[in-house]
Amino acid sequence: MRIDVDHTSGSLNYAIPPDNPYAISGGAKEVYALGFRNPWRVSEDRETGLIYAGDVGQNAYEEIDILQKGKNYGWRITEGFHCYNPASGCDTSGITMPIKEYDHTGGNCSITGGFVYRGARRPELTGAYIYGDYCSGKISMLRYKNGTVTQDSMLIDTPNLILSFGMDEQKELYCLAQNGRIYRFNKSTLATNVNITAIPDGLYDDANNRLNARDSMRIYLRENISPYAIVDSAMGVLDSLTFTASVIFNKALSGNYYIEVKHRNSLETWSASGGINYTVAVNTSYDFTNSISKAYGNNLALKNGKYCMISGDINQDGFINGNDFTFYNAQFGSSGYFNADLNGDGIVNGNDFTIFSNNFGKSLIRP
Repeated sequence: MRIDVDHTSGSLNYAIPPDNPYAISGGAKEVYALGFRNPWRVSEDRETGLIYAGDVGQNAYEEIDILQKGKNYGWRITEGFHCYNPASGCDTSGITMPIKEYDHTGGNCSITGGFVYRGARRPELTGAYIYGDYCSGKISMLRYKNGTVTQDSMLIDTPNLILSFGMDEQKELYCLAQNGRIYRFNKSTLATNVNITAIPDGLYDDANNRLNARDSMRIYLRENISPYAIVDSAMGVLDSLTFTASVIFNKALSGNYYIEVKHRNSLETWSASGGINYTVAVNTSYDFTNSISKAYGNNLALKNGKYCMISGDINQDGFINGNDFTFYNAQFGSSGYFNADLNGDGIVNGNDFTIFSNNFGKSLIRP
């Protein structure tokens, strides 16, 4: 139901929002949406406006719904994605299916809906909907974007019967258990070492198989579906002999991501199509240098058997073009740490222009 508690209407001590689906006729005027069996905890994500409901099933399936005005969520024609009455061949026309269902294996029996996390203690959970199961004690998360569940995994298997979740004024999350205790989500202590091997072709001394200088680059983990939002990022330093930068991520949950590497004077490079599997607290390594197929769109340059990031994007706009030459020209003759110093020898001169001209016209390739 949805009512307006700031106004009254006739003999009611509340008013009916005029855009409720039955505000004029056809059903109870208070109804906002229908087709639920037993919603156990409903919450709104204030950032996106999405309303999440954990709807308890009958005997076999629990479900999570996104509530929308006037929608029919199926009960008792459907239970989750499945027919209930009749048990098969049911007519699902006009029914809005859940975004998630799970069955009663592993001790599950009754969903306890929760909240989308927006606190600071667990940054890796930001934007994730947290929910539990009363019987099994399992607490899980999912991410829902653009009509699709993009991540779905269990967070912890507790020994408790989970009654409800709560959120405080700082948007931190709590869990209420039947043993009479309230549990707070602790600060994250999970960290994952990620080793990225990459070579900016301008810095590469192929005669001696080393970099002219150790240099920093930014490394991102991005979601594997559009718009490829950044989940975590870190700065690492490329070793001149191993071409590897080691970084630590502590926000991303286990899942499939794209790795993006960004050097100050090179085209940013993305990992291969389909992303990579990433597991929290398990070391991850990714080598862009050993195969052309390690970069999305094969966007690498081959030098002395090594596949390298393409240098020359001096202004970091994703294109190597005349705009970069303008920056090069302005920095010509300068000594120091400049983007236009493509070979890392500490001075912007004709050697850098040679690298730039060899790569002219190349551009960023991303999913």
